Amino acid sequence: MNGPVRCRFYTRRQFFDEGQAESGKVGVIAFLRFFSPTASMTIHVLLIESDAERVRTVCQVLARERPTWHIELVSSLKQAQERRLAGERFDVALVGFDLTDSLGSDSVDLARSLPTVLCVNPQDEWASARALRLGFSSFIHCSGVEGEFDTLVDMMEGVLARWEDLRQKQETARRYELVLAGSDLVAWERFLPSGDVYPSDRLFLMLGYGIAERRQYSTAKGLLDAELWQRMVHRDDWPAVKEASEAYLRGDTPSYRCEYRLRHKDGHWIWVLSRGRVMERDAEGLPVRMLGTFADITKRRGDQDAAARQNRLLQAISRAQALVIASSAVGAIFDGLLAELLALTGSRYGFVGEVFFDAQQQPYLKTFAISNIAWDEASRRRFEESMPEGMVFSNPYTLFGAALTSGQPVISNDPATDPRSGGLPAGHPALDAFLGLPIHHGDDLVAMIGLANKSGGYSPVDVEFLDPLCKTIGQMVQARRIDAQRRRAQEELTATAALLAEKTQSLKTTLDSMSQGIVTLDSNGRYTVYNQRVLELLDLPESLLAAKPNYKDVVNFQALRGDYGDDHESEQIAQQSFVPGAGTSSDASRKHLRITRTGRAIEVVTRVLASGEMVRVYSDITEQRQADAKLRDSEARFRGLTALSSDWYWQQDENYRFVEFEGSAEQSGRREVPYATGKQRWEIHAYNMSEQQWQAHRDLLDARQVFRDLELERRSATGEVQWVSVSGEPIFDAHGVFCGYRGIGRDITARKKAEAQIEILAFYDSLTELPNRRMLLNRLAQGIETSARKRTHGGLLFIDLDNFKTINDTMGHLKGDQLLQQVARRLNQCVRPMDTVARFGGDEFVVLLEDLSQDITEATDQAETVSKKILFALNQHFVLAGQQQYTSPSVGITMFFGSDETVDDLLKRADMAMYQAKAAGRNTIRFFDPQMQAIVIARAALEVDLRHGLSQGELHLCYQPVVNADGRMIGVEALARWLHPQHGLVLPTDFIPLAEKSGLILSLGQWVMETACAQLMSWSTSVATQGLTIAVNVSAHEFRRPDFASQVLALLRKTGANPYRLKLELTESLLLNDVEDAITKMGELRSIGVSFSLDDFGTGYSSLSYLKRLPLDQLKIDQSFVRDLLTDANDAAIVRTILSLAHSLDLTVVAEGVETQGQLELLKRWGCTAFQGYLFGTPVPINEFHLT
Repeated sequence: MNGPVRCRFYTRRQFFDEGQAESGKVGVIAFLRFFSPTASMTIHVLLIESDAERVRTVCQVLARERPTWHIELVSSLKQAQERRLAGERFDVALVGFDLTDSLGSDSVDLARSLPTVLCVNPQDEWASARALRLGFSSFIHCSGVEGEFDTLVDMMEGVLARWEDLRQKQETARRYELVLAGSDLVAWERFLPSGDVYPSDRLFLMLGYGIAERRQYSTAKGLLDAELWQRMVHRDDWPAVKEASEAYLRGDTPSYRCEYRLRHKDGHWIWVLSRGRVMERDAEGLPVRMLGTFADITKRRGDQDAAARQNRLLQAISRAQALVIASSAVGAIFDGLLAELLALTGSRYGFVGEVFFDAQQQPYLKTFAISNIAWDEASRRRFEESMPEGMVFSNPYTLFGAALTSGQPVISNDPATDPRSGGLPAGHPALDAFLGLPIHHGDDLVAMIGLANKSGGYSPVDVEFLDPLCKTIGQMVQARRIDAQRRRAQEELTATAALLAEKTQSLKTTLDSMSQGIVTLDSNGRYTVYNQRVLELLDLPESLLAAKPNYKDVVNFQALRGDYGDDHESEQIAQQSFVPGAGTSSDASRKHLRITRTGRAIEVVTRVLASGEMVRVYSDITEQRQADAKLRDSEARFRGLTALSSDWYWQQDENYRFVEFEGSAEQSGRREVPYATGKQRWEIHAYNMSEQQWQAHRDLLDARQVFRDLELERRSATGEVQWVSVSGEPIFDAHGVFCGYRGIGRDITARKKAEAQIEILAFYDSLTELPNRRMLLNRLAQGIETSARKRTHGGLLFIDLDNFKTINDTMGHLKGDQLLQQVARRLNQCVRPMDTVARFGGDEFVVLLEDLSQDITEATDQAETVSKKILFALNQHFVLAGQQQYTSPSVGITMFFGSDETVDDLLKRADMAMYQAKAAGRNTIRFFDPQMQAIVIARAALEVDLRHGLSQGELHLCYQPVVNADGRMIGVEALARWLHPQHGLVLPTDFIPLAEKSGLILSLGQWVMETACAQLMSWSTSVATQGLTIAVNVSAHEFRRPDFASQVLALLRKTGANPYRLKLELTESLLLNDVEDAITKMGELRSIGVSFSLDDFGTGYSSLSYLKRLPLDQLKIDQSFVRDLLTDANDAAIVRTILSLAHSLDLTVVAEGVETQGQLELLKRWGCTAFQGYLFGTPVPINEFHLT
């Protein structure tokens, strides 16, 4: 049917007989080649329609009303497109919805190229609004009612008129734009009532878009809606744009004028000057349409900004130089510089500091000025304390460290993904952008500045712009350093002179205050230096030495006075051996002792210098000699006491070999063995010491450290275990030379036996004598470390006895204990001596397998082999009280390797695997599945998010309509929905069970109930909604609370909601536990008007006994029965039975999940009066909820 039809009308029979349609269908599309608002014009119409009767009706209406119009018939959109491509032109299209492929792309292309009217069937009424959004000009309902096409001609002429009006305006705009093309201006048109903007194609070209891309950003008529236009304008400029427009429309300005930025396609911003005037007003004089132009002023604004920035830079350099002149305080100078830098660049944060170098010539930064940020208290205190000397930063693996070590500028405009973004002080806000500028003076790096969080980020342009100021800062820093060096040199010179004078005086004072007497003789044997102490010790007159006598004169003076007594000759010899020039000089010091006439013991130390001078020191050692005598007496007493003590004293030489034992011969011989003398301690075997431990002890001795309580396990000749505790300290002689070690030893055998008994009580289970939980945790931690050290796998088996409670309850706890003891013995028989079998608690046992293969497959096989041995061993019968009893184990296994896993993680994994074995039917083995842990972790994370979402209002209620047999809405069901900020919509099947398990269902249910009651109150103010009911689902946790009824009553009073409009939906399983309690609560609420509905009826434990007793008002047929109602005879029979049962009990029925017309008709035929499902509407938020 490709040829034109000139108002020829067919009967239905003729139409089919002449082969004009196939299978009773015909498609018609109509286009108008040229249109006119008058009836006398020739209009060409092409009509697509799948109903031949409707084709006939349309043709009759058009022939009657507009006989001059011509109609073209085609059978599909494809044929229409072929006709247009062949050169035929049309004026208007009339399209049947059935042939649009549900408003597919071909139909949308047609609607955007020509005025198009859509014929919509009643069941496709939803498509009307969507068609208008996609560009269709209008629509008409085609329900088969007589006279429904009477308005078709008026509608099509109105569509043609609007299309022509728009075409003329666009043509005017194009001509206007041609005029502007030579002036580099871009035209725009704005429709004030809607705020929509019609920009010319040149605007899109200016913004970097192709003409074809314009359709992506505009409506079918080429308009940009107000919201899209606002997004194209820089957000900081939008208030100015809005204010300029409003000022013009108020009459405050003669025309609209505003400079602002538009986003270019590649992301940068273009400055434009927009000017315009009102060009059209409505009948009341209100502005309707504005016309105007854009001018690209980006270069002009850039030149202005560059000049302003350059001026600010020069001013900043001038102020920086003034700061150095006005202040010598480094903090004030750098604070001023930082303020200038922040103002110049528009940065929010920054720092300025000097660069120094450590001994390894590695640079570090001393920051003397840093912007005020959100410090925590500790960081603020550290900052304030370090500011006088500068806060030091030296981490090379940071953004500022990269600039510091490279000496080159560092720019990072995405620090969040930059691996160098660490090292910020505690409390510092996150970085959005960073610029680090090292400052040089010549080739030397002398300072650095850091800037952060400039809007739009940083670029090499900023580096170039700041270069003059950076050079100024470098010169300032270098000048400060040179001045500081000059001042330090002057201060050091002054200090040296003062110190020399001070030391001269100090030397004299020191010599006079010494406890030793000292004299110096020159090479001729004359006294040149002496102190007051030598005069006191030798009882010499100062006048004698002040005359600088020869040594012989002094000796003769002392001899005549009788100082030497009978030993005068030997003293003379001692003196002579040190007389200058008497012999070869030596650096060695020589001593001799003098006893004065008063009984003093004077030690004389003489040293001859290489120059021939001699220095002699006199020390009074009278008290020291007396102390030595007392020490000898003390040592004798000590040896006597040691012989009587059970402890013993020992001593070693510098090679750590025993040289002495003091104490009871029996004790010392028994503890350190008789042949220990001459041996080192590690040469005497100790059963508890490994070579590594002995090496650690030797390292301590080599470090000359004191050691205490070194415990050693020995064996006597009879094999008896003996423990000793040894402590020691190093020995040094008077010159600090190491001489060995000495210390004491103690018998601690009795204490060790007591500790062993305590350990058994603390670390072993008293019933089974197996390691308890505490020891297991210790050994498991050690096993993890051993696995990491040896690079071997380990296995952890979690064993739970099946049906142990039954044996314990039927035979008594004593027999249960006997069973546990037998299980413990069998488990020990299944493992190696190095493995650990522990009782974890109750009837739970844990087996730790260590040192398994390095290959995971072999290690898994080894663990499985042990598990199967355990399974076989525990499946054999047990004899309790002469009777054979049986039990079986459920075994969960997890493997570990290295130190990545923690003790808690391994136990949790093994426990989860054990429960998986339980779930698999018990008496079996299951390895840990990581997916189980992932589910548990995900569920825990979702629980935290749900708790947060409840407090932050992320959940909302959606309402799904419930309609009667006439399709009229009689109520809604309130359904909770969760819009997660990261995961999007979370289904109720995911978060409702989680809320019930975690207890959050109580607060969630409270919120749902209160929100629903508040909505009831809101609806009560409108006649259209005051008759609607809201059904609220109640969980078992909520309903079983003793105060459930009182809580509902309180919410009704609080919100003022009508209780007769509130319906509570309960499940069958909820009512099974305590029917009497349920009847009481339901009766209390029903007495004030609240009704009850039994949800998902037929899917639980349906019981007629409680159904007839419970005060129910309604049954809801579960959607699982409704879904296959038309195809499954069983579902159909169940639904009819429920309906019959409900009618018998005088209960209303709501069928859930109704999605097709066929389901609805069948349910209505069987007597169902209320319906809910997608056929009537999906659950939507209240702001999207409509009564129709």
